[in-house]
Amino acid sequence: MSDDMELCLKAGDWKGLAKHCEMAELQSSVPGGKLNKEVCAALLAVYILERDLLNAKFLWKRYTQRYPGDRQASEIAGIWEVGKALWNKDFALAHVNLAMMKWRPHVQPIMKALTSSLRVEAATMVANCFSQISSRKLSAMLGVPNAVEACAELGWALDGEIVRPVKVARPPTTMWSHAPERLASLTELLSTLEN
Repeated sequence: MSDDMELCLKAGDWKGLAKHCEMAELQSSVPGGKLNKEVCAALLAVYILERDLLNAKFLWKRYTQRYPGDRQASEIAGIWEVGKALWNKDFALAHVNLAMMKWRPHVQPIMKALTSSLRVEAATMVANCFSQISSRKLSAMLGVPNAVEACAELGWALDGEIVRPVKVARPPTTMWSHAPERLASLTELLSTLEN
């Protein structure tokens, strides 16, 4: 990993890290170029953290074409297992896959951020979709061993094995909220490819 990537990783600048990793992948696509597996793992993890699962899937396909023997045993395969679980909206499996691996330093902070954001996302979904849920199912969805602590932290009522979540007010979102940012990113990518 380059120094810029290391700085982005330490600062938690996931968009900056993705930009540097994408550039490194583009540079490796020239004839004779070699894709760094650490860069690929970091980019895949950032795509999944940002819930850009479509780009994550395409990156996984490109990676497995270059390294066909790495489909099962690599850290990148473990990261993709988390991505597949999120693709299928299976929060419990995503947490299991996140906890199964000992992540190396170049992806560990990203996976830690993913675990936290996944818990927040799952708690918000449960609060807005369920009037009650079993504590065992809530534990699995939040990826925590004990729902009692999670309920206390979230301010939810626990009645025996039944949890009664409190609805969370959702901020209004628009479909196009990230459109200018994505358009600028695509324009920069295309100009890089043309030059």
